[in-house]
Amino acid sequence: MSEAAWLRRTDIPAPRTEKKLLEFFGIPPDGYDQLEANIARKRRRWHSMKSGVSPQGRQRAEAVLRLIHSGSETLLRGASTDEVVGGADQAPVAETLDVTLEDL
Repeated sequence: MSEAAWLRRTDIPAPRTEKKLLEFFGIPPDGYDQLEANIARKRRRWHSMKSGVSPQGRQRAEAVLRLIHSGSETLLRGASTDEVVGGADQAPVAETLDVTLEDL
């Protein structure tokens, strides 16, 4: 069975809303009653991602863990979505390549 796409998500696009936070934690497709279990599952996955990776990979995992923490605080404790921090948005492909389109 393949891993759920919501577990691999590393960031939430702005503006960060409650709906987007719920989607970040797999609600839907899971029901709201699964929120705490999904938060724990995502946290475990990204804690394991910190092990045995490059320093950049570790920083990325730590940024995602900050987002998981602040996002879960927002959903479970009623904090403002403006206070959600963290995340490791992927750089656009063009920014990660050393060649330009003209070089191809």
